[in-house]
Amino acid sequence: MNNYIKEIKAFIIITVFFLLTLLILFLPQIVSPFISLKIFLISFFSYILLIILSYQLAKITKNNIILKINKILFFPIYFFFTFFTFVIPIGMMIIHIFLYFGTSFLIPTIIVLVANLFLDNNTLTQETSIYLRITLSAFIMVIFNYQIRNFVHTISPARFKTSKKLKPYKLDKMSEYLLSEDNIRFIVYSVYVIFLILINLTYFQIGTGFFQEHGKAILQSFVTFIAFDRAINILKNLKFKPSDFLKMIIKSIRNKIEDLENKNS
Repeated sequence: MNNYIKEIKAFIIITVFFLLTLLILFLPQIVSPFISLKIFLISFFSYILLIILSYQLAKITKNNIILKINKILFFPIYFFFTFFTFVIPIGMMIIHIFLYFGTSFLIPTIIVLVANLFLDNNTLTQETSIYLRITLSAFIMVIFNYQIRNFVHTISPARFKTSKKLKPYKLDKMSEYLLSEDNIRFIVYSVYVIFLILINLTYFQIGTGFFQEHGKAILQSFVTFIAFDRAINILKNLKFKPSDFLKMIIKSIRNKIEDLENKNS
């Protein structure tokens, strides 16, 4: 029971950091409807100017009150940089997740677009396109986990091999742990479950909507993925290996050739 509580607490902490990181990343878009760019810039530069003036006054006068005011003014900057130190690993993992899923979705999207070009007037229906994109993306995420992870690490802004400032975070190991095949499989199943819940809720509540209109494509994609995942798991435990069977075929042919050569000699 204690282990479950420990994991739940850890999950809550990670979720809070995740949400706070997203808030910081999208802060300009959130604030922009309420504060104009002009007002923001004037306020920001006024704040910086006030800090500089208070720092100079504190340095010259060495007055305790001015020193305290200066510390109070510095607090938001200190808090931001301190919090930013904690945010970096979460932020980088968010970027890696987006890159991983983005790459996985990009390939099926290209396949569907190419298929539409070759089909001319017989273009794929919207349901077929959705089914193919979702299903192929799920397949690619699981089958090419290692390759996609390497690609993400190559284009990552973390610059694992060259960045000395980010090296202490050991972001490469963190990313490999987060984007492991089992974790990706769990995420895929979780997303499918969320889709199915939304499909059922929209059907029960309003009887229509995007999830209801395209629910069949998503449902069939989920069924296909379950069959695919089951086949992969069976294949891992299967004693039959195509490579071994191919070797047996080649060896069989060689034995026959050698037998014929011995008879002719």
